[in-house]
Amino acid sequence: MAFDPLSMLPVISIVISLGVLAGGYIALRTGYSQQAGEIQDRVIAALKSENEGLERRLETVSEEITALKRAMVSVRYALRRRGLILEVNTDYITLIDEQSKRTFTLPVSEIKEEEEHA
Repeated sequence: MAFDPLSMLPVISIVISLGVLAGGYIALRTGYSQQAGEIQDRVIAALKSENEGLERRLETVSEEITALKRAMVSVRYALRRRGLILEVNTDYITLIDEQSKRTFTLPVSEIKEEEEHA
């Protein structure tokens, strides 16, 4: 039996088709991997930027808290010189008059409501 090149065309066609499919799959996979890597780099950069912004905000808030604590100490000192004691709790603020032995307590929730209306 003689070798007929035309009878091999379907086999060659199938081999080429499989090669193209395999190459296409590898190309798509590589493209997806590169795209995923780029997206990951952008997400990391965005998160770093956000983290830096949050750190700056934290520093600012810490400075504000320190200033408010100093102001509170000054207010307490000034009131103490007048014979008043100021006690601050998370739920209540109490003002004690040492001379008349009177106590005035105000819930913090009322102060918050008053601030919202002002």
